[in-house]
Amino acid sequence: MTLRVDVERLLRRSGQRREVSGRHTVRDLALVAGHVPDGAVDVDLELEAVGAEVVVTGTASATWLLECRRCLGPVPLPATVELREIFAREPVAGETYPLGDDDTVDLEPVVREALMLEPPVAPLCEENCTGPAPERYPTGADARPEAADDDAERPPDPRWAALDQLSFD
Repeated sequence: MTLRVDVERLLRRSGQRREVSGRHTVRDLALVAGHVPDGAVDVDLELEAVGAEVVVTGTASATWLLECRRCLGPVPLPATVELREIFAREPVAGETYPLGDDDTVDLEPVVREALMLEPPVAPLCEENCTGPAPERYPTGADARPEAADDDAERPPDPRWAALDQLSFD
């Protein structure tokens, strides 16, 4: 189903409302390490005419399929966003969306933009995920051999040796 909605009848009288709900396909819901399968998004929106503008309120929900940052396993992450946006004939950049010349509103960019902000930058499948080879690549505080004695003098990292020659007089 398309998220382009005809609002011609809605704009005839201020205060009129129309509901849009159900499962819709939103294109390009993808990140480097994840996507929304088939772009499937459930929306429950209400469109209301306010003068010559249309105010859209409601929710959009989808399930992101992301990759765990340690083991690269699948991480399904449900996401629900609250929407409150305005469509106007003369939109203000960054504040309102354009009302189409044919008295339609395209809700797809609104839903996409809101859902793209939901996934975490680096998701984990479990809080204690040890990764693909925990013996070879340990994670957490126990990964540092010096973790047992944080006050002990550590040998300098040779990659930073050039900084030892800097002088700030």
